Amino acid sequence: MTEQVTETIELVDDAILNNEEFKKNVAIPYFKDIYKDLVAQSDSKDKGINKITLLTYTNLPGIIGERFASVLDLSKTDYVDLREFVHGFFKVYYSNLETKIKLSFDMYDFDRDGYITREDVRLILSHIPICNTATGRTAKEGAFTQEGGA
Repeated sequence: MTEQVTETIELVDDAILNNEEFKKNVAIPYFKDIYKDLVAQSDSKDKGINKITLLTYTNLPGIIGERFASVLDLSKTDYVDLREFVHGFFKVYYSNLETKIKLSFDMYDFDRDGYITREDVRLILSHIPICNTATGRTAKEGAFTQEGGA
């Protein structure tokens, strides 16, 4: 007879998330160092990280990268400043599940109306590169909808 395990497994240690010393001495300095490196590559260092630099760093495909940059750019200046960068990357790496879900939701909600429509989902899915496992070839962005998935 097998025993049933009833304990829950936490994906993230809440003690770390709530530990101000960890945030202050580890996470924030780490993100500030990354920001400093990226802003040095930006075309306007006083404004922050431009979209091209952020897209290159994240290496997210097409519209996913565009949406991530848009969600980080809270001030809508086309640049991500230090506060926006640290805040956004903290959400990605050190937030709870609810915050991560909200971040994902914001990436899909193109018109920021608080709803994800079929068109929002279609836009995201039509820009994800498709890999054909039989041939090993990766289709170009949008090829699924343009070429019928071939």
